[in-house]
Amino acid sequence: MTDPESQHSESRHSESVHRGYDLETGVLARVRDWVDIFPWIRLGRVLRVAGAPSLLCVTAVAMAIDALGAWFLFGSEPRHLGSLSSISGYLFAPVVLVAQHLWTISPSALLMRPSYTSTWVAVLRLAWSLLVWIPVALVLVRQGALLAADRPMMGLSVVVRHAISRTPSAWIVAIVPGICVLMIGAIVWGIGLVARFFAGVSVAELGMGGLAAIIAIPAGILALGAFPAIPMAWAAVSNEPQPDPLDSLSRGYEYFYRRPLRWLMYVAVSIVLLVVGALIAKGVGSATEAIVSVSMNMAGSPPQSIGMATMLCRQLPVVVSMTLFWALVGGIYLLVRTDAGGQEVEDLWIPSPADPPSMPELSMPELSTKP
Repeated sequence: MTDPESQHSESRHSESVHRGYDLETGVLARVRDWVDIFPWIRLGRVLRVAGAPSLLCVTAVAMAIDALGAWFLFGSEPRHLGSLSSISGYLFAPVVLVAQHLWTISPSALLMRPSYTSTWVAVLRLAWSLLVWIPVALVLVRQGALLAADRPMMGLSVVVRHAISRTPSAWIVAIVPGICVLMIGAIVWGIGLVARFFAGVSVAELGMGGLAAIIAIPAGILALGAFPAIPMAWAAVSNEPQPDPLDSLSRGYEYFYRRPLRWLMYVAVSIVLLVVGALIAKGVGSATEAIVSVSMNMAGSPPQSIGMATMLCRQLPVVVSMTLFWALVGGIYLLVRTDAGGQEVEDLWIPSPADPPSMPELSMPELSTKP
């Protein structure tokens, strides 16, 4: 028999011996995938939209309608990237394109418009851009969020119906910040009227000016935050179970102001992906343009036909950049939502499938018996 005292001493000795770190039950048990350590890797999955012809066609149609409408209604020339030939300049061209696009769909741009632009023209231009791009944005942010969550994309007809059903909520999201800024601006305007009665009184003039600046600070917060908050709110409208516009808008502002460093990190990664996708599309478009130009010249096609074909080939990187941008917005929304609220990326709302049609009841004909 073994002495109990010796057994106790052996057990104490075994406990005191360091057996090394068991990472499998420690850190590695909680980190099973690279996306848990580097969540921005999920944005790389969104590049798949650049190879989805249906989504590229949706973006191309929206760009054509937006450009033609702006030309017919306002006489403005459509911007495109086809004229940029140098690679060094083209590296930043997708970023410039996205910035111009955000400028045309943000109500805050009305406050910083050029002085020679009519107010009503600027308002109508904004309304036209929102009318064209809101459904397209809802389609693309939904598909981008699904890819970031490692889920298959929805069918085009299904996601288009989904976007159309949530378009009214997205309109409210776009309008509310402008209304709030106008209300605060009206208060500041009233303070300016009151200040006219104290002209010549230095203390009163300084006090009114300080009061106007303090009251205008919330308007500045709303105006600046509208540029990132409205696209993020559209992502919330398209990806959350309930398309509550005010809740979606609060999410957009909260995620921007509460997690600015995280948001900027994801934006930086998105810019890299955007440039990579646009450069690949630029190469494909250049090769296609060369093939079209040589083939049509050999066939003796009219110059106008050749010019139209080459111009369309040059628009391929533009279409890819716009599609990737809105899809990346959906991915960024899920990542910042996780950082701010702790909701997992995989916890993405998926509508329940429709009930299958019921089988028709079978009725057996009565058999008549003849005598």
